[in-house]
Amino acid sequence: MNVRASSVLAMGVVVLVTCPALGGVGVAAWGDNTYGQCDVPEGNDFAAVAAGHYHSLALRDDGSLAAWGWNNFGQTDVPDGNDYLAITAGNQHNLALKQDGTLVAWGLGNYGLDSPPDGNDFVAIDAGTVFCVALRDDGTLIAWGLDELDQLAVPDGNDYVAISAGFHHGLALRDDGTVAAWGWNPDGQTTVPDVNDVIAVAAGSRHSVALKGDGSLVAWGDDTYGQTTVPDVNDVVAISAGWNHTVALKAGGDIIAWGQNDHGQLDVPDGSGFVACSAGGGATYSHSLALIPKHTLTIMVNWWPLGTVQIEPNQLAQLNGASVTLTALPADHCVFLGWLGDVPGPYVTDNPFQFTMDSDKDIQAVFFPEDRRPCGSGMPAPLLVVGTVLCGFAVRRMRRWG
Repeated sequence: MNVRASSVLAMGVVVLVTCPALGGVGVAAWGDNTYGQCDVPEGNDFAAVAAGHYHSLALRDDGSLAAWGWNNFGQTDVPDGNDYLAITAGNQHNLALKQDGTLVAWGLGNYGLDSPPDGNDFVAIDAGTVFCVALRDDGTLIAWGLDELDQLAVPDGNDYVAISAGFHHGLALRDDGTVAAWGWNPDGQTTVPDVNDVIAVAAGSRHSVALKGDGSLVAWGDDTYGQTTVPDVNDVVAISAGWNHTVALKAGGDIIAWGQNDHGQLDVPDGSGFVACSAGGGATYSHSLALIPKHTLTIMVNWWPLGTVQIEPNQLAQLNGASVTLTALPADHCVFLGWLGDVPGPYVTDNPFQFTMDSDKDIQAVFFPEDRRPCGSGMPAPLLVVGTVLCGFAVRRMRRWG
């Protein structure tokens, strides 16, 4: 993306804010964007994300909701209010848990998806493709929606602590670390292995994943795309299963992904310090979401007719740990002298200039008319002085330049 000032200040420096003024936790997205499901909203106030089939959902710090992507059934028309506690996105429907323990649903209404059960004792929710599962505070389960493959046949018991809904099957974690499964089982996705130290579960299309207490992973079911060939790791803290892929958050803030990658859903963006992740998608398209700290990048030029600055990659320039490249593009009969501000040392003359977004950054690009280049034909020394002198020069010459 090439940027330039929308207007010129009377003197000195023109500020070009190329990224939203962020400094908190924002949303990152990757994979298919056919319906805009990866066109994340601006802001640094997000607390949770949920990837649906072709849409995305987010919970803000103030308890309000945001959604984007395909809206054929109103799934991105979020309800009003700022008292939401948890969210989940299904095929073309969403479900939210309110602070008072009640449920709200919107989007596709077939099979009763938009009519969650009454009550104010819910503590966890998850939306599958065309069914939903909820956990009550007494440890029991309830499900609603399509039931042609026993998706609603939740197991008995009152010792459940976590749930996950997939394509046509569900998973539930007991308080003793064992896993229960029900629903469609053509590929063994409900044939749970002998494990008793599980702390989280995730149901995909035809595969299931569990996170163990030691940070390692176990998976079962369909492995056509390597969905159950889990990475050999022991530092995972959260998991989320999409249609044919899975994403996992590691203790250090990195995200790993495996499975099908036909739409780039495994291509985690350059960055570090992720705090949450969610895998979505359907039979045709898939995408992934994450929460990550974001920073402000401000680019300044001494006077825009002298040159512009190209930023790559523009969409990811805000992400913590992202690699950003700035390229100075002098206008005709002008030269680029260097970069000032938040750069290594007093100035940098590299062009392009690559750096890591590990904090908010203010960087200035210094251009000069070729026939008025300071210090003769060689590089000026130092550029810090040039930056100061240049402001005065621009003021003196502004009338003559028009």
